[in-house]
Amino acid sequence: MIGPRSRASAPSTLLGIGAAIVVAMAAAYYLLATQSGLDEFARRFILAIVAIVGIPYALILLAVLTGRIAAACLMTFTSATAYLLGVGWLTLFLFILSWEKNLIDVLPFVAAIVQLAMLVAAIVASRRIPAAERAVPFAPLVLSLPLIVAGILIAYAYHAFAAMEAAPGLRAEHDARMGTDFVRLTECVGAETGRAGAPADLRSLDGKCAALIASIEEQANYQVHYTRLPPDSDGQYDRFTLCLQPKQVPDSGLTTFVSNERGIVGTAQASHPTLVPLACNEAIRATPAGLAKRFEYCVGQYWAGVGRREYPATLDPIREALPGCLDGTTGPSNPRNSRRIEMKTDLDSSTWLSYTPTPRDEPEPGYWLYAGCSGTPAFAVIDARGTLLNAELPEAIAWLNQCQESERVLAAVLARIAGLRLPKGVSDGLRSARIMEPTRVDDRKFYGEPDLATRRAECDAFATACAAFARELERAIVRAGGITARETTLNDETREWLREARDAHVRACEAGFAQSCHAEAALARDALDRDARHIEKFYLRGCDGGYALSCSNLAEIYNRGLSSTVPGVRSVRLAGQPEIRTPTGIDDPKRPAIAKNLARSAEFYQRACDLGDRDGCRLQGMTLQEIASTAAQTRADEIFVRLCHRADWSSCLFLTRTAEAAGGEFAGKSTEYWRARTCLFGGDQYCGP
Repeated sequence: MIGPRSRASAPSTLLGIGAAIVVAMAAAYYLLATQSGLDEFARRFILAIVAIVGIPYALILLAVLTGRIAAACLMTFTSATAYLLGVGWLTLFLFILSWEKNLIDVLPFVAAIVQLAMLVAAIVASRRIPAAERAVPFAPLVLSLPLIVAGILIAYAYHAFAAMEAAPGLRAEHDARMGTDFVRLTECVGAETGRAGAPADLRSLDGKCAALIASIEEQANYQVHYTRLPPDSDGQYDRFTLCLQPKQVPDSGLTTFVSNERGIVGTAQASHPTLVPLACNEAIRATPAGLAKRFEYCVGQYWAGVGRREYPATLDPIREALPGCLDGTTGPSNPRNSRRIEMKTDLDSSTWLSYTPTPRDEPEPGYWLYAGCSGTPAFAVIDARGTLLNAELPEAIAWLNQCQESERVLAAVLARIAGLRLPKGVSDGLRSARIMEPTRVDDRKFYGEPDLATRRAECDAFATACAAFARELERAIVRAGGITARETTLNDETREWLREARDAHVRACEAGFAQSCHAEAALARDALDRDARHIEKFYLRGCDGGYALSCSNLAEIYNRGLSSTVPGVRSVRLAGQPEIRTPTGIDDPKRPAIAKNLARSAEFYQRACDLGDRDGCRLQGMTLQEIASTAAQTRADEIFVRLCHRADWSSCLFLTRTAEAAGGEFAGKSTEYWRARTCLFGGDQYCGP
């Protein structure tokens, strides 16, 4: 007995309704706070917190339902006062200041309002209770009962909080220990695969491997997935995949591990608690090499599903057989794109790869991957065995280096990290990953109003600053509505700026800035008063200074020839229309022209090619084809073969057509080989069905 029964009244009814509302809100708060998949310790802590509020009001509700109104009033005095003084005022303050009010933020505020109303109702109800019924046995105990319950729950919450704080460290230690065991397991299975082929089942291993497998399987919170891939064309079981996952995130752990016969493929933690571990393919991170490894993993699972090593013409069968395995990649928007996948990387960029099966006349069936990154010429060509076929190129080393250029990198180390093999005969020591030669530029950005006065003063003081001054003048011309390549768009002021810009480029060129030599030649070439020898002179200076585009443009001049011109007027009269007179340049026979010279053209295209201009390489081959000599034709063929292996699909297309014309073979490779290369490097219209 905690007091005599009393008849219900409106205040006491309100007391019971309020207690029921508070209990319901405490339960709702727990469900909302734990729906995001918190770990067990966090759920215990939140349960203790809501119980501190919910259990006292459950006792109040029980007292009201059993007619002990006086006892209910006493417990309400204690519970409501403690809540309002403890956290109620804070919930009100935070609610007023918060911009976005979610349901989980509203519940404590509403609970404070309800308890304030209950406190008033308890005061009114206690006054209406007859004096004979107002006395409560053990009143001090009843009054302090909510505080006693709250104290016990606070102690439990403190214990749960301490466990919650320690859980991440313990979980990290456990994940690290499981990672170490997983590496050892991968090494065990890899050694067995190299000795006698991949085992059919992990339990068939013996010795230390068996003990290690038993140790991992005893861990109730992790699960191992092992797949032996179908045999190769020689019947050898030389491939497998391993995946170690926590059974539940985050209670069991966070990290998913993936490996194959070449080592660890990927490890990643679930970024948000979802109660579901990362899928094995999702543990392979979004990096250039990571996309290739994820593709290899998905292909392996596809092989395991169909029971053989199958190389479909497109990626569609893999996507259909394994929905979600290539999640995070862009699917095909049309059948011609069904060989390409792309993934956003952690650096707000994207990495991609194209797939094609190898031609039927290759010694071994397989596939080729052409992988790269957006915004960089770095690329890799990989076969089904994980061999980096173009490892001799700096573009491939840069791709291994996360598509970043570098002066010196350890190719073998990067290949091992990427899970790839280097071809025999390729140096595995320090290699250059420099693709483009660095150019000297003014570090300041060009924006806002052109600052001609400052740039002019700098050019007067230092010849090397004249390139920036010339760029600023050209920008001023464009902002004024002119076009440097069209004199007819210039007025007197902008025409003077153009003359000053050319003078600045000449001075910077003489100081050794090759880009300014190129710029002066380009501006002179666009002028109505054009001196062919002057243009040749400055393109040559730019080329000698190591600027590839100058070499290429000079080669183009030798390929076509170039005349000198003087300003003139071209008249055009259309039927029924007045005559139109347009300023133009007309040939000047008094000044020398540049005659067509294919040998010189090929020479300078070669120099452009040597400086990294791939278009220059291809144009050199096309120029050599025009020269009627066997040596030139042979050299042209060699260039196209080299370019095709450097991912130039148009060169591969040329070789495809050459092989077709030659009876199905060229340079020791079949038409199907060159067509497959064309397909791989971007000519989708030449891919097979």
